Amino acid sequence: MNIKKMFLEFLIVISVFLCVSGLDIYLSRSGYLVGGSLIGVLFVLGMFFILAMKSNGHIKINNASIWPLISLWAFFSFLIWVLCSVFFAPDIVSAGLAFFRYCLYMLVAIFIGIIVLMPSYKKYVTAGVIVAILLICGTIWVDVISPKKYFSEGARPAGIMINPNAGAQAATMLLLLAFVLLRSTRSLLIIMGFVAVSVLVTLSRSGFLLLFLCILSGFYLRKEIGFSFNYKFLVSVAVISLFLVGSAFVYFNMVVNLTVLNRLEYMFSDGGFVDLDDPRVQLAKKYFDLWLERPILGFGTASTYSGEFDIKGATHNLYLKILVENGVIGLSFFIISLLCFMFGNCIRSGWGYVLPWCLVAAWGVFANGLLDNRLFYIVIVILSLSPAIMRVNKP
Repeated sequence: MNIKKMFLEFLIVISVFLCVSGLDIYLSRSGYLVGGSLIGVLFVLGMFFILAMKSNGHIKINNASIWPLISLWAFFSFLIWVLCSVFFAPDIVSAGLAFFRYCLYMLVAIFIGIIVLMPSYKKYVTAGVIVAILLICGTIWVDVISPKKYFSEGARPAGIMINPNAGAQAATMLLLLAFVLLRSTRSLLIIMGFVAVSVLVTLSRSGFLLLFLCILSGFYLRKEIGFSFNYKFLVSVAVISLFLVGSAFVYFNMVVNLTVLNRLEYMFSDGGFVDLDDPRVQLAKKYFDLWLERPILGFGTASTYSGEFDIKGATHNLYLKILVENGVIGLSFFIISLLCFMFGNCIRSGWGYVLPWCLVAAWGVFANGLLDNRLFYIVIVILSLSPAIMRVNKP
C-alpha cells in the first residue's frame, strides 16, 4: 500500500470538491473559516504544483484539439477588457480585486481541466464532483426535514447555497459534469434521480428549465459515444424520485406550512412563470435604463456592487451585469468567447453540442454572479474538453 499515493489522490478529491461545491466560501461567510473563500483555489494550485513536480514538469495528457486554446484566448480577451474597465470603475480597489478573482478562477479551471485529461487522475476529479453533488443535494434535503434550522433562512429549501435558485442551479451544473465525467451509466442514473428530486423540492423555476436542458444535453452526449441506457432502470429511478418529491411536499404542507402549495398555485397561474410585475423584472428595467447612460464602455468592473447607484438589488442576469459594468464591448467579448467554446465542440464532435452550451448560456440569464462562481469556469473548461474526456470513457 502506497500511503503517499493515496494521500495525493485524497487531496485531489478534496481540492476539486471544495472548488465545485463552494463549501469553503459558505464556511467563510458563516464566520467558521477565516479566509475560507481562497482555500479551494489554493488547494487546486497546490495540487497542480505537486503533480508537476512529481512528473518533473512533463505532464502527460490525452490528445486534445487546439480549439480549447483558441476559446481560452477569446475568453482572455474579455478579461483584458474587464481589466481596462477597472480604471474607470467607481471603486478601483474592489474592481481590481474582482478582476484578480476572475483570472484566478479561470486558472484554477484550466488546471482542473488538465488534471481531468491526465489518464491516472480523471477518476479522482469525478469523485470530487460526486461528493459535491451529495453535499449540495443532501443539505437541501436537510432543509426539507428541518427547515431554517441549519442552512437557509427562507421558506423553501436551499441547503448550503442559501438561495433555493442557486442550490437548484448548482446541482444541475454538477449533474452536467457528472454526465461528462462518470463512466458508469447506472451510477449516473441514480445521481440524476437524486439531483432531480432536489431541484424539484426547491421549486426553482430557473432550476426546472436548466435541469430539463441538462438531461437532454447529457443524454445526447452519452448516446453520441455509444453508451446504452437501461430504460427499465431509468423508469424505476423516475418512479422513486416522484415518490420522494411527493413525500417531501406532503411533509412540507402538513407539518411545516403551505408555502409549497401556494407557490405551485402561483407558478401555474396566469403570469406565474413570466410575471412582468415581479421585483426582479423591475430591477432589470432599472439596470437597463442605467446602461443606456453609458452603453459602449459601461460604468466599470464591479460597479454594480459599489453602492454608487440608487438601485437596491442585483441584476439577477449575468448579461445585464456585464452590460452595465463593461458595456457593449465587454458583452461582445464575452459572447464571442462562449461561441468559440461552442463551435469548437460542434466542429469536432457534432452540432448536438449546441444543447449543453445553450444550458450554460441560459444559466447566465438567471444568475448575475457567475463570474464570481468558480463552478462556472470549471463547467466551461470541462465542457470544452468533453469530446476528449468522453472518448476515454467510451465503452
